[in-house]
Amino acid sequence: MNIEVRAARPEDLYAAARVLATAFADYRQDFAAYFADVTDVHARVREAELFVALDGDTVVGTGALYLPGRPAPEPWPAEWASLRVLSVAPSHRGRGIGRLLIDARCRRAREAGAAVVGLHTSPRFSIAHRIVSDLGWERAADFDWYPVPEVLAEAWIRRLR
Repeated sequence: MNIEVRAARPEDLYAAARVLATAFADYRQDFAAYFADVTDVHARVREAELFVALDGDTVVGTGALYLPGRPAPEPWPAEWASLRVLSVAPSHRGRGIGRLLIDARCRRAREAGAAVVGLHTSPRFSIAHRIVSDLGWERAADFDWYPVPEVLAEAWIRRLR
């Protein structure tokens, strides 16, 4: 596998939005009100750093990093970094691309001076739960929230220092 993970460039944004739409398609009904926000990468890059995973020239994964001090839609302390919208194209799942995207964003957060990075995931995303658990993230229930009614977003944190 020759996957490159890097900061997204303007020419990557439409492909990143397609990956998000495809990856979340199975959950669109559950997250209908949230779906437009999830796929709006053009708005997100004004507040966050977007990362992409490439297989050759094809965007096959994406995820956003909110650095400390930047507004994030979740209830994190301002001095923390946070990760959002990790997505991998269904055709490329099971290859470790999600982990590569998490690691790249955590490295960038550490470079930016963050001591802690947080993320939210729904219990419906069993793969995400397994990844963060396997990578040593800690549950942080005090930061759980509901992005849409009746959908719990469980908080997880990783200490960088």
